[in-house]
Amino acid sequence: MACLFASGSGAAPVEYDGPRQVFVGRDVFENAGVKFWVSLCDEIADDFQQCRTVRLDWTAGRIVHPDDLDPALRLEREIDLLRDADFDAVMREAVSELRLMGPPSGVRGRLFADDEHTPFLECLLPDDAVDAESMYFLLSWLFKLAGIAVEEWGNIGISGEFAAADQLRGKLYKMPFSLQREAGHEGLHLFSLRLMPVRRDG
Repeated sequence: MACLFASGSGAAPVEYDGPRQVFVGRDVFENAGVKFWVSLCDEIADDFQQCRTVRLDWTAGRIVHPDDLDPALRLEREIDLLRDADFDAVMREAVSELRLMGPPSGVRGRLFADDEHTPFLECLLPDDAVDAESMYFLLSWLFKLAGIAVEEWGNIGISGEFAAADQLRGKLYKMPFSLQREAGHEGLHLFSLRLMPVRRDG
């Protein structure tokens, strides 16, 4: 299990490196987008029992789209659009955009107990686990699994609930969430995701 937050309890079993399969209703999933949210619930349940609310904040250049469910397919489509393009011109534009925008921004995590005004832990999540770019993929799966209608994905406020089961370990997960989006500078969007992860035996 990837450690998103600075934890020292080491409560997760050494042999467990994340869920093997995740059941949502009768459907079974094995992709990283689904496992991420289950692993987040596991980390909170194992290492931060006092946590009631998780907040993730980041800045990104666009809103979530259904194509984000499959980044490989999205990349393939973008490559197809560039087949007849001037390679040098495309590279110059990409370098210019990278210089202007920089690499993907980080994701700031905050953990709250009963008081949501003062976090008991706040940190920048590890870049190798999640950044603003990978949040498109992760959010798209959160929306899909919560049954959020695609036409609502661009709303400035979105609420739902992720519910899943890890049958191998006999764990049930429930995570109500709400996402708020605000306009930032230079066309950027400010995202704030509020999560209330719960895990129980079942």
